[in-house]
Amino acid sequence: MGYKGVLTADIVNSCEVIAFRELILDVIKRTCSYLSKWGAAYDIYRGDSFQILLDDPAKSARAALLMRCALISATPKESKYSFDARVSVGIGTVEYYGKGPARSDGQAFRLSGRGLDAIKKRRLTISTPWEEANSALAVSAAFVDHLVTSLSASQAGLLFECLSSDLTNVQLAQKMGMTPQNISKRLKAIQAQNVIRFLDYFEKTVGKLVRQ
Repeated sequence: MGYKGVLTADIVNSCEVIAFRELILDVIKRTCSYLSKWGAAYDIYRGDSFQILLDDPAKSARAALLMRCALISATPKESKYSFDARVSVGIGTVEYYGKGPARSDGQAFRLSGRGLDAIKKRRLTISTPWEEANSALAVSAAFVDHLVTSLSASQAGLLFECLSSDLTNVQLAQKMGMTPQNISKRLKAIQAQNVIRFLDYFEKTVGKLVRQ
């Protein structure tokens, strides 16, 4: 049967950013298209909620952060509110595949859905079938959640580029039209290396557990 990753999410301040609905939907679709390399299928419903099913559960946390960074970085200057999403990551089995994630069911979907119901003021939560892993991930996920929530649009765009490629700082600087020194300074300011460490730990831990 195997394990899958499920992201259940809704847009933060959806009523206040409704004028930008088409832009937000476009960002979600484009990011999901990028996530397809990890076997992503998605559904958007109610206009402000979406669900993503990933064949590779170890990439679930990275997918959640990429989606949030993509949304934040797309925030237009005329918006009073930053685009963002509350994202609940659930890892587990999937017992039923329907026509799209919203019509499927299983452990991963239930963990993800319950996580979103209980998310409160957080914008990232992770639930797995392994209690020891949940305890270890909770603190680091809270740190990363707070960091991403505080990013500006340009900072989120930089973090997206950093997390979605294996470019060196020199290559990243060339791509973004900056000096390597400026890139290094900006990456340090947003603690990109700590985010990468979190994702490395998540991917190694979950990758090992799902293979057991």
